[in-house]
Amino acid sequence: MRVSNGRPRILVTAFRPFAPPGKPLRPSSRSEEVLAGFLVRTPDSVDTHLLPADPRCEVALARALDRDPFGVVALGETQEEGSWDTNVEENAYDLPVQAAAGGPFRREPRWLSSFFAEGIPLREGMERRDRIGSWWSNRAYFRILQWCNRFARPGVFLHVRTDGDLERQVRHLDHVVKAMDAALAGVVR
Repeated sequence: MRVSNGRPRILVTAFRPFAPPGKPLRPSSRSEEVLAGFLVRTPDSVDTHLLPADPRCEVALARALDRDPFGVVALGETQEEGSWDTNVEENAYDLPVQAAAGGPFRREPRWLSSFFAEGIPLREGMERRDRIGSWWSNRAYFRILQWCNRFARPGVFLHVRTDGDLERQVRHLDHVVKAMDAALAGVVR
């Protein structure tokens, strides 16, 4: 990974452990586990930040973005079933956080898309579908895309399944970080 001015060029966020209403809190979140696995392989290759899954999320994210990364890869988890391991989210919605079933889709009044997410080549176990819902992951991704659009930076959100193949999810994160790094080739800030 390229480093500029002594710091990594890409910010990778993940969520701290959380629990849906009525469910027990797990000791770690899947997004945190994927990030940890990635960092074992490539320590110090990216800047990282763990986000709380509560109202402090947007403040923590703003502080991380204030470090002025060249691009942002965000991780979140989902308990959705399927044969896929990692979902590349293209869209985020300007919605309040709520524990509602189903996704908001494009009928919502305000949404943002990631051109970077649209162009990532998918690997085995990856999908690209609208699964973001209206949890803290959507709120964080919406804020990330606002920031990325304002400063012409690439951004993407990867949803990892809690029951997915962890090793493959780590490889997916590595693939996306390398794709972002390649997209940033020649960018000097």
